[in-house]
Amino acid sequence: MVFTIDLGKTIIKKNKIIFLLIKLYLINYFNKFSFFIFTTNCFNRIIIKKLNQEHIIGVDIGGTHITCGIIDILSGTILEESVVRKSVNSMASSEEITDDFSEALKSTFTNRINNKDIKIGIAMPGPFDYVNGISLIKGQNKFDSLYKTNLKKSLAQKLNVKPSQIIFENDAACFITGEALFGIGSPEKNLLGLTLGTGLGTCDYIDSKGRDLNKWNAPFKKSIAEDYLSTRWFTSEFEKLTSRKINGVKEIIATQDSEIIHSLFEEYGKNLAEFLIQTLDAAKYDLVILGGNISKSYHLFEKALNQEIKKRNGDILIKTSVKGENAALLGAAGLWNNQKLQ
Repeated sequence: MVFTIDLGKTIIKKNKIIFLLIKLYLINYFNKFSFFIFTTNCFNRIIIKKLNQEHIIGVDIGGTHITCGIIDILSGTILEESVVRKSVNSMASSEEITDDFSEALKSTFTNRINNKDIKIGIAMPGPFDYVNGISLIKGQNKFDSLYKTNLKKSLAQKLNVKPSQIIFENDAACFITGEALFGIGSPEKNLLGLTLGTGLGTCDYIDSKGRDLNKWNAPFKKSIAEDYLSTRWFTSEFEKLTSRKINGVKEIIATQDSEIIHSLFEEYGKNLAEFLIQTLDAAKYDLVILGGNISKSYHLFEKALNQEIKKRNGDILIKTSVKGENAALLGAAGLWNNQKLQ
C-alpha cells in the first residue's frame, strides 16, 4: 500500500512502515510549524489534533485594528505565518465591525485548526462585560454601534464555533498576563503593569490572574492620573515651553532639543514615581512592568523616576516590557491557562 504526503512542492512516497516513522517524527517536531497538508485524511486528523492541543488563537482589539495570531502556549511563540492585522472602522455599523473581526479570525485559523477544536482569547478595551462577551463601550468615539451587542454569540455564529470556545478579558489585564506567562515577569510573582501611551493603563497579576485596576482616572495632582502620565501631557507641556504644537513623544525627541527633552522627561519621571507610590502602592509588588510607546523612551526618565522613588523611601523594582505590542496577544491566548480545555 502506498501513501502520499504533500509538503508544499515535495511529494514523498514510501511504504507504510517508513511513512509511519515519518509521521511520528513530524508529530514530535510539529511545534515549529503551523500546519501540514496530508492527502490521507486519517493522518490529517492526527496532525491537526496535535496543533489544537498546544496552539490557541490570541486576539488583540484596539480602537482602529484587530490583530490575530496562533500562539504556541508551550513556548509562548507566535506562529508568524498565521498573524493577521486588519484595519477596523470603529465608527461603522455593528454588522460591519463584527464582519471585520470574523474575517480576520478566519484568515488566521482556516486550514490550520478545525472549527470544533478552536480556542480563542480576545483582549478587548472596556467597559465590557467580559464574562458574557457584551460590549458596554459608549461615548468614546469607537465601537458605539456595538453597545450591548453580545460579541461572544455574534462571533461564534459567524465563525461556526460554540460561544464557549471564545473568552474575553480587558486589554490591560492581557498585557500583564502576557508578560507574566511569556515575558519579563513570572507567574509565581505579584506583578504591577502600566501601559503608557495615548492613554494610561493600570493592571496587576496576582494569584495567576491578570486584572484591570482602572486607575487611569484616579485623582492626581490638580486633575486625574492620565492627564499627567499619557502622551497628551508631553504635547501640552511642550506647547507651553515652545508655543509649538506637536503630535507625540517621538516628535519631541526628534527635535534634539536636549534642554527641553531633559526637562520634560525628568518631570514625567517624578510624576510617575508619585503615582506608583501614592496611588498604586507599588512597593507591595515584586516587579513593576512598563509598556506602551512612552516606555520605549524609558532611558530618558529612568534616572529621575528611581531618584524620586528613593527620595520617597520607596523600594520598587521596575523593568520595561520585553513582548511589547505582542504582550496583549500572548496574554489573551494565556487566558486559557485558567480554563478547562475541552
